Amino acid sequence: MGYSEPGAGSDLASLVCRGELIGDQYRINGRKVWTSDAMHCDYIFVLIRTDTSAPRHDGISLILVDMDQPGVEVSPIRLISGESPFCETVFNDALAPANDIVGGVNNGWSVGKRLLQFLSTCLSCLLFVVGLWARALLKAVSYTHLTLPTNRE
Repeated sequence: MGYSEPGAGSDLASLVCRGELIGDQYRINGRKVWTSDAMHCDYIFVLIRTDTSAPRHDGISLILVDMDQPGVEVSPIRLISGESPFCETVFNDALAPANDIVGGVNNGWSVGKRLLQFLSTCLSCLLFVVGLWARALLKAVSYTHLTLPTNRE
């Protein structure tokens, strides 16, 4: 998901990535950082500023952008470990159909917040299930160690 921008920190409403309506598509220009695994993605949801005259929370839209096009450039952000699960994604005159706006033009702030809440809930559920599975696995391993004889000489 293309939410965070250089220099904005966690203040998503200060985003400057613009989407300009040209006919039936948006031309997108700007940069997003910390886009997880962007080098493997076919599409990305991007928060863009669609109305510069609106109050900062009101002039934002969420749009789905095809990553496989001229004007979309992905660069890994190397961590101190050498890994790079995060990327910087640059949009330079990238295009997206106007009907790929999610939730309506200038409603991106509300849609983006709800999407983050949903993902947070999904992650919590996943971690809960993984925790249950791990506990069951540990009990199974513990049980086998207690009941299986060893072949030591």
